[in-house]
Amino acid sequence: MNKNILTPDQRVRVFVSSTLKELEKERKAVKKAIKDDLKLHPIMFESGASPHPPREKYRSWLEQSDIYIGIFWESYGWIAPDMKISGIEDEYMIAKQRNLQRLVYIKNTVKGRDKQLTELLKIIEEEGTICYKSFDTEKELVDLVKNDIALILSEKYVIAEATHTPKAINYLERIASDISKFGFVERTEALSDIENAVKSYKQILLIGEPGCGKTFLLVKYGTEKNGIYISIRDKTPLEVYTYLTNRLRMTINQLPEKFTSEEEAKYDLEISLQNSKATLLIDDTDQNIIFARSLMGLDYYQNEVIYAARNETVLGSCSLVKVGVQPFTRPKIEAYLKQNNVELSHAKFLELLRACQGNPLYLYFFVNFQIDPLPDGLKAYQDALWRGLNLLQRELLGAIALSLFPPNLNLLHKAYNKLTEKNYSAMEIASVLNELSTIIQIMNGYYEIFHPYFKEAIANEVDRLGLSQSYHRVLGEINFANRRIVEATYHFRKAHDNRADNFLLEATHYALLRGLWDIAEDFLNRQAEISRSKNDVWTEGYTCYHLSFLLRNKGLSKEAEIQIKHAIEAFKTCGDQNWEKYAKIQQYLDWISEGKGISAISAIKELLDIYEGVDPTGKAMILVNLSYAYIQVSQYEEGAEVAKRAYEIFAKEGDFRGLTTSLMNLTGCLVQLDHHDLAKKYAEEIVSLAERLKQPRLKAGGLNHLALSLRKSGDPISARKCLEEAVDICQRLGMVHLEITNIMNLGNTYKDQNDLTNAEKCYQEGLAKAKELGLKNEMGRALELIASLKRRKRDYQGALDFATKAIEIQKEIGDSLRIAESLIERAAAFVALNKNREAAQDYEEAGNNYRTVSKCIDSITSYERASCQWAVLGDEKKSLESLEKAIEYSFQGDKTDVAMSSIEELQKTKMIVGLDIFYLSVIEQYAKASSKSNLAISFYSFASYCKLSNTKEAKNSYVKALKILAGQASKHRNICNTLIAGIEQADEKLLTTVEFELIANCLVDNMDGFYYRKMPEGITIWTTVWQLDQPIIFQIQCFSERLTEKRLSLILMLAVLANKEALCQNIKDLSGFKANSITFAMLGQEEFEEKIQKLPNGVLVDERPSVIMQSGVPCTEEQPLIPIIIHKNYDAFADWSVYPENKAIIWLLMNFYRSIMENITHKRNGEIEKKLAKKAREFCEGIFGYREMDKSESDNAQVRWQIENIKSLIEKFQKMGKNERR
Repeated sequence: MNKNILTPDQRVRVFVSSTLKELEKERKAVKKAIKDDLKLHPIMFESGASPHPPREKYRSWLEQSDIYIGIFWESYGWIAPDMKISGIEDEYMIAKQRNLQRLVYIKNTVKGRDKQLTELLKIIEEEGTICYKSFDTEKELVDLVKNDIALILSEKYVIAEATHTPKAINYLERIASDISKFGFVERTEALSDIENAVKSYKQILLIGEPGCGKTFLLVKYGTEKNGIYISIRDKTPLEVYTYLTNRLRMTINQLPEKFTSEEEAKYDLEISLQNSKATLLIDDTDQNIIFARSLMGLDYYQNEVIYAARNETVLGSCSLVKVGVQPFTRPKIEAYLKQNNVELSHAKFLELLRACQGNPLYLYFFVNFQIDPLPDGLKAYQDALWRGLNLLQRELLGAIALSLFPPNLNLLHKAYNKLTEKNYSAMEIASVLNELSTIIQIMNGYYEIFHPYFKEAIANEVDRLGLSQSYHRVLGEINFANRRIVEATYHFRKAHDNRADNFLLEATHYALLRGLWDIAEDFLNRQAEISRSKNDVWTEGYTCYHLSFLLRNKGLSKEAEIQIKHAIEAFKTCGDQNWEKYAKIQQYLDWISEGKGISAISAIKELLDIYEGVDPTGKAMILVNLSYAYIQVSQYEEGAEVAKRAYEIFAKEGDFRGLTTSLMNLTGCLVQLDHHDLAKKYAEEIVSLAERLKQPRLKAGGLNHLALSLRKSGDPISARKCLEEAVDICQRLGMVHLEITNIMNLGNTYKDQNDLTNAEKCYQEGLAKAKELGLKNEMGRALELIASLKRRKRDYQGALDFATKAIEIQKEIGDSLRIAESLIERAAAFVALNKNREAAQDYEEAGNNYRTVSKCIDSITSYERASCQWAVLGDEKKSLESLEKAIEYSFQGDKTDVAMSSIEELQKTKMIVGLDIFYLSVIEQYAKASSKSNLAISFYSFASYCKLSNTKEAKNSYVKALKILAGQASKHRNICNTLIAGIEQADEKLLTTVEFELIANCLVDNMDGFYYRKMPEGITIWTTVWQLDQPIIFQIQCFSERLTEKRLSLILMLAVLANKEALCQNIKDLSGFKANSITFAMLGQEEFEEKIQKLPNGVLVDERPSVIMQSGVPCTEEQPLIPIIIHKNYDAFADWSVYPENKAIIWLLMNFYRSIMENITHKRNGEIEKKLAKKAREFCEGIFGYREMDKSESDNAQVRWQIENIKSLIEKFQKMGKNERR
């Protein structure tokens, strides 16, 4: 059964079963009555387009229903190829199996009914325990349905809620009642040992041989502590989790809940454990070892837990304190005999003392069934006891011991008469069973052997006598007559009776519902044999499909792969395209987990055409799986695109599971695409939603994405908290893939904080788990991370070794991103070992792989590094080829800033000439590009290169670049800011006065609010005007003839114009506009000292080659010209080719900013010194921005990946009950 098929709504759910066509009007009328009048949710199964096979869907929906309604008329309905009964009978039998409230309505007919329907109605009538009524009209039917459902609700729901005293099974009370008849004596010492161990360790394992009294001690201890007892023998995990959760809930007077999945029940148990302090008693753990170990892995917080088993093998790798149950001592044996009024001679007592070996079960047998001579040991006593029973008693006990589930009196009555060919009455059989009351117990009318060890002994004895096949055959026939398909098929299989072959597939579904995985596997294997022998290709395919599902869930992935291949081939052979499609989808998902992501993507994309325009939900299912495949091979752009498409379809169709899965995939892609704010927002919404809906698997995924976005945003501590919680959830739920991923991500948070020891522990743990399970994706990632850590520790050879292993695995998988990342690690290690050629080759290959997955910046950077390594080796040709790749790809990705950086890095090697051509080509592309990065800092490297080259060609390239920028300056502030850097460095080595004049005039012609004119006195005036409510005028009068002062006048005015918004906002933040104009006088040092006054020593120095004078005139009065004085050697001090990283222009801009703020706002420096210093620094950072994403790009990303209506959808889901969502 597919446990992921959820009904659209899960309030009180009413499943309506009938044939579709002949009762169409009645179905509509009943649906309306249930939905509109009773306000319940009708489940009307319609066989239509769906990603799930029809039988799986209605079985799943029935499993989640509360009430079954069957409406019958004349037709028995269609029988599917893999079924022996029709869908309507199958639905009825499932409802009966699940003990649902059943209402059956028969429409009267004059034509007669199908024979099979008549037989089904006879069975229903003979049950005598369900509502069975006839009707003629739709109105009659609606009235009957409404009245009957109302009665059920009043009895089952309303009364229970009104009294707030929910009725639920209490296994402790039940087992205590059963044990009380044994008359055991007090075992104070044993109870004291248990209590002391529990106080010290909270969780312990109670071990002892069969019959030693483990269950008695559990019950005694639990009764004293008001504990919660359960035996996990013959119980599914869902049953156990549900029982424990509801018993804990009832301790705080909360109503029990109904859970539809094991995961949900387990999660609720974890929540309940956090909020309680109880004693849990888990018995028979060695009868369900795998599940017992899962229970032992839970965090029980302040609760006490005692497990019981025959030996310690149940522990596996779990570490619990063991408390052995000791045999009865002589005084205890004497007390027990006395309590049961048994008097023995001294010799007889000594014989008993030796024979019983202190075993309480032996003593129980002795008191109730005295045998002489005394058998030696418990097993011998049981054998003797068996021989002492009469044949009738043995026959009945044999039937009980061999039954798959405990039988009732009716079954035992029929079984005995069939086995013996006698004709005993039911009363006579009941009388015999009463005689056996000391060794059998009755629970809700079903009989069980009182002790499992004795039950095993009886079953073994029947088998030894060669009678087990006869028993199983008879039990199979009786169960079949009662339509108990699982039991019938199981017993027929044990009897080697071919009648089992008729029900194998049908029985498999019921077996899976009960968690009987091994029995289901046996049924499917047998069915596969039969289908092959009969050349029944379709049934073989169907069987292999389900066998693949079962094996996959048991962790047998290779065996599952073999079966799904068989299924695909079978469906293809018989031409069933739908089932071939289902099987292929499953195969492709398996490919992804095996690391064959590229192949899976190609195959899944082919399936999309099948769903186009036919089945929206099916299409969305394909899309969400396709997005998952893209993620596995790191194609995040494509993954985000299809995940969003899937989300939109699921949201429209109201499919909650699909909606959350697609949102999870979209969020993961956005994290990798560096859209951190949006990814963080979605991840937080996923976590919040998961907490409200108690969906731990969803929460773990959301925490993983949230942690990654926090890490990339520079918050490793918060990221670690998220990951620790995610790892805890994964461990509890057994989500191994996600657990490994989170463990490795946890290591990354340690590495972020330079805690390399803990980081390596996490990586090694992840690697070990991945190797154990053969998970190649995770293995490759772990090896890559360890390589990175080794390199960080300067163990370069270790880094090489681990990176090489990672690359081998990742190439086998075809994960281009991970290949690239590992190649980068290996290349860096090669560089450290001076193996430059190998490093260059790895960087080149990494660039190619990054390019495959559209990681633009990483690809460009890798080519850049390759270029530098080739340059170090003196291979100019390969160096420039790699640089050309970097620049070419930067143009495709609109990343001109990264291209400039690549040229800068190669420039640092000082090995390559002619780089000015590359700089110029980037500037040309930059002018055409849609997004405008800030290239100011890179322009300093461009200027340095051209000055150091000292060639005419380099100078011409630089001037041409300035002209290009001047022509485009009006289009974006970052072009102006880049031009500021370019002109500031354009001293007489690069720019003539004539060229400068051309650039200035070009700016004036192209930019509004920017003016430049020459005065007769040789003064040049630069003016910038802001058109606000009133014009704000900024002016610089340049009194110098030098090109230096003219350049600086230009760039200061350009800075005011280009960064108008930031300056305006800062002025408003201080006090607003108090003046509407400000005028500066630009002078060189020599001119100032010659015409005005000598500057004091220390005013102009190398680090501060400019100064802006203060007038001293109060702000409220008219201000004189504000002098800006430039050092006579400014160009020398500011030259980045001589003094790289100098702050000459920064000093000038910061003082210029302060002067504007003081004079426009009338706030002097002393009043706002700290604030001005910070704002001035931010102003300069805005001009020389460091390659941050342009806001428009961020806005575009927000629009592109924005999901509409997510808030309203989440609010809708929050209002629903946990079982309401599809």
